[in-house]
Amino acid sequence: MRLSFMLRFPGSHYGIDPYYHVYVSKMILSEGIPTYNPYHFYGTLHDYPPLFHFVIASFIYLFGEKYSPIVSSILGALTTVLMYQIGEKLKRGLGIIAGFFFSVIPLDLTYTNSYLRPDSLSILLISAEILVILRLLHSENKKDTIWLSILLASLLGLHSFSHKSWILVYLLILTFSIGYYV
Repeated sequence: MRLSFMLRFPGSHYGIDPYYHVYVSKMILSEGIPTYNPYHFYGTLHDYPPLFHFVIASFIYLFGEKYSPIVSSILGALTTVLMYQIGEKLKRGLGIIAGFFFSVIPLDLTYTNSYLRPDSLSILLISAEILVILRLLHSENKKDTIWLSILLASLLGLHSFSHKSWILVYLLILTFSIGYYV
């Protein structure tokens, strides 16, 4: 996890997307949930799901705007831990390999190295959903199955407020569930 966080530690680039997400998060703090953004290209309706911006807004409120780029680094490092757990659940010893490869994968490093994008939260939630599904498949206790099902439903609900990829995730889970139980 330390390697993953150090590789993702914010650099000095800000870019258009991170600036936009910080701007929307500051709008949430000052005006509430935005519906229209006059500063987006040609002025348009704000169409991002709000959870990522609420996370950034909370971070800005607590620590200030200067430290907001670290949010994606933290989310990426946490995803590395989940990848480790997923690998261990699939096969003992696979977790360290999965965690290592995820911690150094260039695409994810680009998106989580001070480049504030909703993708980092979405990948974290997808990883958590996969881990819960794996635990559900290996659960033999009815009480654990109920709690894991509630946790999975909660994660799926959160995911629908974080990124537009939630539709694909729902369809994949539905497809594999039908294949597993039929």
